[in-house]
Amino acid sequence: MPEGLAAIQVTAVHVGYMDTDMAAFAPADQKTDPEIVAQLALDGPPAGKPEVLADDLTRATKAHLSDSQ
Repeated sequence: MPEGLAAIQVTAVHVGYMDTDMAAFAPADQKTDPEIVAQLALDGPPAGKPEVLADDLTRATKAHLSDSQ
């Protein structure tokens, strides 16, 4: 890396519905607490994770996509 440049790491955060005003239409049992998503997002980069799957919906979707390839 050239001198003076910092390394940049990008981590994708995937989540279905978070318990916010934007997801008011979704049933409560399908929403994830934003604090949980924020903590997972903050924990991902130090752990070297290229992506964070923050809820059951995104984990199931990822597993299904991985199975179909």
